[in-house]
Amino acid sequence: MQDKVIVMKDDYTNCLNRLKNKNIKFDIIFLDPPYKADFAVKALIQILKLDLMQDDGIVVIETDEEERELKELEQIDICINNIRKYGRVKLMFLSRKG
Repeated sequence: MQDKVIVMKDDYTNCLNRLKNKNIKFDIIFLDPPYKADFAVKALIQILKLDLMQDDGIVVIETDEEERELKELEQIDICINNIRKYGRVKLMFLSRKG
């Protein structure tokens, strides 16, 4: 799998910009920031702005604050396909609209 995985240790904004410069697009993006941090949706906005997701790609956000995330997601042109609960954790499956 090493030839199929990219591991970057840096601030998410720096990583996303570096990925854009490499002209990479992803099928699946998994966002799992610290639960009390408020930047999963900000990262998603940046991912969409930089066009880092394939047209049929998905983004999965892991959160324990579903209501906060849903409120922020209402402001973005994104489709919420599914929300699954695992204990106190929720996984939100998102894709582009259209």
